[in-house]
Amino acid sequence: MFSRKIIFTATIGAALFSGSSQALEPKGVPVGEGLTFFPAIGLDVGYEDNYYRLPSDEIGTWVTTLSPVLALRGERGQNNYGLRYEANAIWVDENSDDNYVNQLASADAAFNI
Repeated sequence: MFSRKIIFTATIGAALFSGSSQALEPKGVPVGEGLTFFPAIGLDVGYEDNYYRLPSDEIGTWVTTLSPVLALRGERGQNNYGLRYEANAIWVDENSDDNYVNQLASADAAFNI
């Protein structure tokens, strides 16, 4: 069986704050001395005509995915710091038991001694 999928996608990111549609690297939003905030959000809405990949008794459903990303970068001298949070929230119209949220938080730092 072939599965057909219809997807509508929208992504809004920190590139909106860069002032140029040609920007390859987002500039982010300055939030303090040496701190820059990088927000982004993705939204996918699609219809999956055989969501459970069954050979028979196919079940179609709408699937919505919301993917926010929040990042904070800091620099002080030659030292760099970062915090990042990402989530993927999935909503399945046919069965709410299939809804889920994946989350990831991370931090990094680079020091020059």
